Amino acid sequence: MKAILTLLGCLFITFQSTAQTFMRTELPTGLSTPWEMTYGPDNFLWLTEAGGRVSRVNPTTGEKVVVYTAPDYFSGSPLEQSPYCFQPNVGTGTLGLALHPDFSASTTAYVYYVYSYNSGTTQAPKTQFKIVRLTWDATSQRVVANRDLVLNLPTGYDHLGGRLLAIKQNGIPFLYFTTGDNGISDANSPDCYVPQTSNPNNLAQDPAAKNGKVHRFNIDGTVPSDNPIPGNSFFTRGHRNPQGLMYNPVQNVVYDIEHGDRTDDEINVLVKGMNYGWKNVRGYHGDNNYPGEAAYIQAYVPHPLIANDQLKPAFYAWCAVPQPTNPNSADWCSVAPPTASTMAIAPLQPGPTACWWLP
Repeated sequence: MKAILTLLGCLFITFQSTAQTFMRTELPTGLSTPWEMTYGPDNFLWLTEAGGRVSRVNPTTGEKVVVYTAPDYFSGSPLEQSPYCFQPNVGTGTLGLALHPDFSASTTAYVYYVYSYNSGTTQAPKTQFKIVRLTWDATSQRVVANRDLVLNLPTGYDHLGGRLLAIKQNGIPFLYFTTGDNGISDANSPDCYVPQTSNPNNLAQDPAAKNGKVHRFNIDGTVPSDNPIPGNSFFTRGHRNPQGLMYNPVQNVVYDIEHGDRTDDEINVLVKGMNYGWKNVRGYHGDNNYPGEAAYIQAYVPHPLIANDQLKPAFYAWCAVPQPTNPNSADWCSVAPPTASTMAIAPLQPGPTACWWLP
């Protein structure tokens, strides 16, 4: 699939007296299934494309150079297909990309990105995702080294997540990575998992499972010592399909954007160790738009290994309405919010509020 690169900016103003304009530019750049795009401090666009590729685009001319192609990229195998599922192919692809927070420094010109690989064998394939670090040499304009940082990240038949964020908090660089619940929602796939208890979305709240989580790593791929459970990369849990991560450095807040099921697409403020409730709780607490939700919240028992564990409601939810029963997705109240990875949010104080994103 080909795409033409389009740059869009937005500026929201809280004053009525301040006039603002923005310019929209379309570049004649042919892309193959682009997934991530971020604007680098080198004034170039960095993108992931199909087949394990990382590309760099001149935002003025649109000229594109593929700077790296993963030699071990794996697009899955028919041996991994489900005997039941209407969507039988396991999830693969080239997903999130992030630049080191100090990317302009000669010693940390690192590019991090995510792609699928075969952690099994040819006879017994097992598709998973990995986070790889590339070293960029600005003088020669090429990648001069690559290193695996995190292996064995999960995949499934749907809801892959895949967003990557590299930020500094209190002077310490971290990598955040989102994993979806990896399962097709029960109502959409009553025959996909036999029995339905084998659906991986049942594990989204389980700290021992990697799916349905926002993970936090040190910038070298190790697990931070102050994560909620020692030795465990999960930072928050109970997520369905988180595909947007944003950081507000003024407030030191990480947000995620998450796709709901028929209703309750969400923006969440991520708080270490908290449980965002999927698949038992959706969107706001107290709206009771999902059967059994109120009872689950009332009876919730905190996890004994997680300090101050509690269910965390969405910061904002779209379509907090009763679950539709019509199988036609056109009737579902789900807006599929943009999954931007780069969004600058002004301080929460009176005055202009600006945002800029690269879809």
